[in-house]
Amino acid sequence: PPSLYTSLEKKLYGLLMSLNVMEPLYAQYSAGPTMEFQLDAAIPSLGIGIEADGEIWHNNFEQITKDRRRDTELARNGWIILRFTDKELNDHPQDCLNVIINAIKKRKGQNTSGEITL
Repeated sequence: PPSLYTSLEKKLYGLLMSLNVMEPLYAQYSAGPTMEFQLDAAIPSLGIGIEADGEIWHNNFEQITKDRRRDTELARNGWIILRFTDKELNDHPQDCLNVIINAIKKRKGQNTSGEITL
């Protein structure tokens, strides 16, 4: 249910839905060799995980360290993890979208400099 999502996650999902990506897109996706890592959003067919990092959550050194370890572990398993702060998502949504679009194009083996529809 959407009530379980933070306002920041809802913002992220809104951005992702606006992309009209042809690949299946999931909210709150479990990833990793034993599916122990929860991602805010994911395009599993392309191995792209997307995280919305709230300010309060990530002023916590322990949480940052834990997230870095998790991202490294997922990268070892072929994932690209994109992280956006609440400030980036709120103030620069188009920049966030561009990063996501470029990651999708890269995974699909398309030139990121050309105009390619997803």
